[in-house]
Amino acid sequence: MTETYAESQAQAPRGTKNNKDLRIDTDSNQNAGRLSTGTGTQRISPNRKGSEEGNILSYAVGGMLDQLIDDAEKQLVKSNECIVWYREEVKEYEHKLNNFRRLKELHQQQMAAAEAEASNLLDEATESSNDSNGGEDLAE
Repeated sequence: MTETYAESQAQAPRGTKNNKDLRIDTDSNQNAGRLSTGTGTQRISPNRKGSEEGNILSYAVGGMLDQLIDDAEKQLVKSNECIVWYREEVKEYEHKLNNFRRLKELHQQQMAAAEAEASNLLDEATESSNDSNGGEDLAE
């Protein structure tokens, strides 16, 4: 213990002096990067029987999965509601489009009838003016 910090740093790289039983456990995918102590063969597992840490982790994962399931179910309901809404919109606009097409046809029929009536009135007016002049043509 009489050794100073500078001397200990100069003598050995970090982690090699007096810490040979401390290592990083990278062999396990569950515990990658977790420090373990002992002979180097022992691993600390959160799934040990009676382990409080394992129980907490299990509850946390279960809670996260419950939340993900709940969120996905809500999104599914929302998506189905959107599909129903869009189908109703399609029906509504198909109905409007059909009404506008019928209205256009009626308008065209009325315009054709009005043209025909105007043409008949013009012909009648021309004939009546010819009759009032004694059958003489005004152009003469």
